[in-house]
Amino acid sequence: MFARLLGYARAGDALHDAATAAAAAGGGAAPGTLLVRADAEALAARLREVGGAEAMGGYARIRDALTTYAERVDAAAAALPAQPQAAAASR
Repeated sequence: MFARLLGYARAGDALHDAATAAAAAGGGAAPGTLLVRADAEALAARLREVGGAEAMGGYARIRDALTTYAERVDAAAAALPAQPQAAAASR
């Protein structure tokens, strides 16, 4: 199941990258943002919640990895817009 979800994420990312590249080359409108800051902050909070769960007591490496990943997500969230950005018209 996780592999399938990861495949969807990679395919969506590639599609977004292709649309952005096409717009930069004059081939139409650039896509809008995929995420907003609140989405990333919610993900980081959930990662911390999972990592801090009582059941994680015996899994220090996993807990530490989740905490580190949450920190990375928080750092990336700062660069995201607060509100969705509309697709930009190509110049």
